[in-house]
Amino acid sequence: MDAVSRVDPKSVTVKTSAWMRGLFLLVPAIALVELVLHLAQTTKHLSEADWQQAIIMVKAGIHPNDGLICSPKWMEPTARMKLGPSLATVERMAAPDTSRFDRILEVSFYGKTRSELALLPAIDRKRSGDVMVLVHRNPNYRPVTTDLVALSRPGSLAVSLTSGSAEAPCPWQTSQPVTGNLGFGPAIPSTRASCSQGSNVGVTVIADLEYDARRCILVQPPNKSQLVKLQYSEVTFGASLVLHHGLYAEHERAREGGPITTTLKNSLQVIGKDAHLDGEGWKTVEFATPDLAGKKGSLEVEVSGRTDTKRAYCFDLTTR
Repeated sequence: MDAVSRVDPKSVTVKTSAWMRGLFLLVPAIALVELVLHLAQTTKHLSEADWQQAIIMVKAGIHPNDGLICSPKWMEPTARMKLGPSLATVERMAAPDTSRFDRILEVSFYGKTRSELALLPAIDRKRSGDVMVLVHRNPNYRPVTTDLVALSRPGSLAVSLTSGSAEAPCPWQTSQPVTGNLGFGPAIPSTRASCSQGSNVGVTVIADLEYDARRCILVQPPNKSQLVKLQYSEVTFGASLVLHHGLYAEHERAREGGPITTTLKNSLQVIGKDAHLDGEGWKTVEFATPDLAGKKGSLEVEVSGRTDTKRAYCFDLTTR
């Protein structure tokens, strides 16, 4: 008869307990490592001389139509302040997408780089201490024919509030911008079209679901039976219309709001329609317009969705 091996239950218990104790010790060890890395990251800082060198390198390398990105992302607020509004423009640092830039200038701190830039070819680089400025050639470059954000102003854009067959104009006004505490949403711009139901339309900057800054056209949607209509008088069309849209991060993170639908029309037809759902973040949709390429005409954008005080919807639209 074969011998049957016997295992002492006590020894199994002892070994298991030792393994569990080791596992519990691993948790505070990981936390300690994270704390050390956090302290190293937050206490290490650039001197004023480093910033001056960064400014000199950016000035020397940047072209008027370049994009500007900082790595790591958490350095961008400080970099915008240090570089100043002439270099760190809203158009460069809060663009709806990077495909509109032939070149992207990256200001890299402490040797960091963004994942979306890691594979782009660098055609130039300069370094001073912990700061390196790289110029990337963008292989995904698609020139913009018409930027509707730039046309969202009195004289080029007429805004109205539609309910059934009734349509009421939303007059343009200029006053102080309206801001608030965390959760208020993006700033309501000083130059804006104001509708009777409290819906404002104008160019602002939102923090999207990933907390990236996006320059876009703010629309505060009315209730389900109404829609906001934006009518652009003269648009030069390309082979496609590219729509980027989303909501302020804190207004869609909880996924409690209804969809917001954007419909694009010209004088002859509905070009396209897309519904943005909470949680989708900054979304890109492209509509082919080969029959309109090279032509000029009007373009109508209709935005509809349920009323909610915390629904700051924003979109960007370009012809390509």
